[in-house]
Amino acid sequence: EASVSKLYNRIGSPGMTDAKFAFQFANAKTQQGPPAQRVYPSGTFDLFAGEQLVLVGRYKQAGAAKVVVRGRVGNEEKKFEFPAEFAAKTSDDSFAFAEKLWASRRVGEILDQLDLNGRNEELVKELVQLSTRHGILTPYTSFLADENTNLRDLAANSATTELSLERLAETDGLRGVAQRRAKAGYQRLSNESELR
Repeated sequence: EASVSKLYNRIGSPGMTDAKFAFQFANAKTQQGPPAQRVYPSGTFDLFAGEQLVLVGRYKQAGAAKVVVRGRVGNEEKKFEFPAEFAAKTSDDSFAFAEKLWASRRVGEILDQLDLNGRNEELVKELVQLSTRHGILTPYTSFLADENTNLRDLAANSATTELSLERLAETDGLRGVAQRRAKAGYQRLSNESELR
């Protein structure tokens, strides 16, 4: 009953629906592609009253920019612009958690792609690299927690990941549900405390 009430209160108070984010850089070079890439959450989404949205992504260009939010508030189309400064380099580790947060969401996207499209060597390699670099354990890379694993041997680690992918290909039953729940958890990480 409490869970249903919580869900009802959340969806009963939409702040903005069909929300989209865009980044406008002052000196964007269009030949280099979009200045911000692999931004999560991607696509359109809904924002609810009292909810915090954490947006993470990678950017190629430093400098002044605008974050533009478009969406529907009630029956009206709304647009909000916020100034932003994208740093070329930071002088301390105050925001180091943001990189791991982005990596966790990227891992969730890779797991989605592997589930939908099957094995892909490039994605498996990226999954292993992200897991190794950021200490992200997934059902596919849990072998990295073994102290005897050589973290520099990407070929062997990729092969072990491939084997794990085959074992975890179940989509039905308790294991299938648990895998999807774990994957969704990576995609929804939203703050530093959840990374620990």
